[in-house]
Formats: sequence, C-alpha cells, structure tokens
Amino acid sequence: MKKITFLPLFLLITQVALSQADAPYFQDFNAIVAGGDNSSIVENWNQYSYGAQTNDGDIWNGWSLNPGLAPSSDAYTLYHDDDETATGTGVDNWFVLHLDCTSLSEVPFSYDEFQTFGSQYYDFHGVYTSEDYDVANGDAGTQPNGTWTLLREGAATTTPTTRSFTLPNTTTAIAFRFTGEYADNWFIDNISIGGGSNDFSPEGTWVVSSLGVGPNQGDTGWWSNDVSSDERACYYDDAYVFNSDGSFANVLGDETWLEGWQGVDEGCGTPVAPHDGTNAATWIYDSSTGSLTISGLGAYLGLAKAHNGGEDGSPADDTITYIVSSSSETEMTIDIEAGSGVWWRYQMQIQATANLNENILNSIKMYPNPANDYLNFDTNSNENIDVQIFDILGKSVLQLENVRNLVNVSELKSGVYFVQMTLGAKKETKKLIIN
Repeated sequence: MKKITFLPLFLLITQVALSQADAPYFQDFNAIVAGGDNSSIVENWNQYSYGAQTNDGDIWNGWSLNPGLAPSSDAYTLYHDDDETATGTGVDNWFVLHLDCTSLSEVPFSYDEFQTFGSQYYDFHGVYTSEDYDVANGDAGTQPNGTWTLLREGAATTTPTTRSFTLPNTTTAIAFRFTGEYADNWFIDNISIGGGSNDFSPEGTWVVSSLGVGPNQGDTGWWSNDVSSDERACYYDDAYVFNSDGSFANVLGDETWLEGWQGVDEGCGTPVAPHDGTNAATWIYDSSTGSLTISGLGAYLGLAKAHNGGEDGSPADDTITYIVSSSSETEMTIDIEAGSGVWWRYQMQIQATANLNENILNSIKMYPNPANDYLNFDTNSNENIDVQIFDILGKSVLQLENVRNLVNVSELKSGVYFVQMTLGAKKETKKLIIN
C-alpha cells in the first residue's frame, strides 16, 4: 500500500507555512500526488512531536497521508498509526492548522473521523482550538505555542462520522492531537472551516439504532447492542419526537424496554410512569456547543435511567442535557456522562430513513392530512396494517388492527397527532393534523 509520510512534506511546510489559511477553508487531501510537489496541500499545516521516540522500525510514524484506507474508497486521508515506543512511554503528536477567520462573523467547523482498531486500544484523541497560536512563535516545549482549548476528545467510530462545531472568528488555529504507546489509529478527512452554516436541527421523529456504554466518551466497550441484533424490538421502535414548536414527546406505544430500577422485571412491558411519555416536555438545541436539553417529567433520550447525575431516572429539575457529538440530516450521535466515568452513546436515525422503515411501509399513502372526519390509508401490498394514533404527549387515543383503507377520526380533537403504522415487525410513524 502506498503511503506518503510527512517527512518530505514537512520540509516543504517549514518553508511556506508561516502564512495563515484564510477561512472559508476546505481540505480533503485528495489532490496529493505520490512523489510530487504537495506543498500546497499541506500549506499552513504544521506537525509538532513530543513524547517518546518510536521504535517500530517503519515509516508510519506521526501524522501522514494515506490512500485507500477509508471504507470503499481510494481517497487520501490524514492518518495517525499505532506508533510503538518504549513500554510506559508514548507519542504525543499534534497536527496544527494556522488560521485567519476574521472575515467571518461565525465559523462552522466540521471534519470526518474514524478508526479501524477497537476502542480498547484507545489512549487519547483530542481536537483543540486556539485564539493566540502563531506558527512564528514555535512551540512551548511540551505543546505548540499559545493557549489551547479542548473541543472534543474520545475514540472515533469504526465508520466515518462527521463532527460539527461552531468557533469564534478570533480562532487562529485548530489542532488534532494523538497520544499513546502502540495504541489505536485515527483517520481525519474533509476538514471544513467556515465552509457553510452549522444549521443542523433535531426537529423531526427519531429512533435509536444502537446504544452502548463505556468509561470514556464514544467508548462502548462495556456493553453495546443494535437494532440488527433482533433483540429488544420493543425498544428500537420507540420514537423521540422533536416538534417545531419546541415541544418534545416520547412515543413508546404499548410496550417498551423496562429495567429492574423501575420496580419491574427486565424485559418488554407496559411503559412505567413517569417515563411513559404522558407528561409535557420541551427541547432546546444549542448549535454553538452541540448541547441538546430535554426538560419535562420522565422525558428522555435513549435510556430513561441515564441523566447527568447518574442512572436512577431522576434528573435534577427534570432536565437532561445531552451532547450531539455528530449530526447530519438523517443521523445524530448522542453522548451523555451519567455520573463520573459512565458514558452512554446513542446512535439515532431520523425515522423516515431508519432501518425499521422499509419497503411496504414506505409506500403507504396517508391522506387527507390535515384530516377532519376520515383518514385513508393506501398501500401497494395485499397485507393489512395495524394503526395506532398518539396525541402530542404520547398517549394512545385510537388503536385499530387490519386496516386497509378508511379510519374514522371524527372524535379526535383538533391538534397534532402521531400515527404509528405496523406491518409485522416493522413500524413507521407519521405526523397527522386534525382540523
């Protein structure tokens, strides 16, 4: 496999990198030419190496550019290998981009990351920003010059995941820092600074596709499970509804996953108050910090027990603040530290694209919407569907089996509802307005 190390490139950097990259800035490293002059690609980037010397005898040391390791791609990525040093020591390598963001009022920052080694080998991945770094000032002995703020730390996922943030326009540098002794690896790609607005919103209906827990953010080494396991079906069909008016609802249906702390046997069962979706709740998302706050008695994301103070289902002031670690139009990664050193992670999908909603359910037409007296369901299948309608607080108000066409909704009050359609083990939820 071809691999370009920064040894030759870094000699070029020392000649040209005293300038700053002007935001907006984007780099995917795909213009690299093996054996060619790549100074323009790594211009304004600088590598700083601290810690111990490597002793593994290969050229894959420090930060490098590597083609063909991204899943299903031959494109180049920024890469840090599992450098081996003397036992008990370790490398400490920074890769820093010198920036000028003053032309922007707000600076959205995003990048893709992944790793191919298990999280059990993780030591430290950190993403930093500085407002006073200047490449002309060299390093400070144990780190690059300037004051650095840790923006994110944690092991990467094994599939490319986008991380998104908003920086102040006084930012003068971003940095990726890797430490460890024969640790994991780390890939960085598609670095965008000021390239577009950080306009993600969780508005919509979401389901959990996987969850896990571990000692560090992003580490699910203690326990994990996902929808493909065919376990906990009553959990993976739970819906988390973020309405445009700021209201939030847990739509749990007749069954959800219960645990012993709720005073019942573990397994599928009728939702237990107050975590049954019957109380009013709200949501607030802060794109500048990536924080997502759910407020309301019994309201939650992922697991009812996990909140900022522990795992007993009783958050202070009935409020839980989660971290949106990465996001896109169809997916978001939610992290929460449920007490010291206990990190839960939930991978969520917008329900319209979730794995649970495929084939027949996707083709069902529900009309009219808004509705008055009757609601019609058209499907291309000969199979009947089960229909359950919930109000905005998650309370079931109408349930019908073997539906093929008209449903009488004349007794429902005016307002917003959620219609859950079930076909076999698959479910889909659609928003309904009753006039």
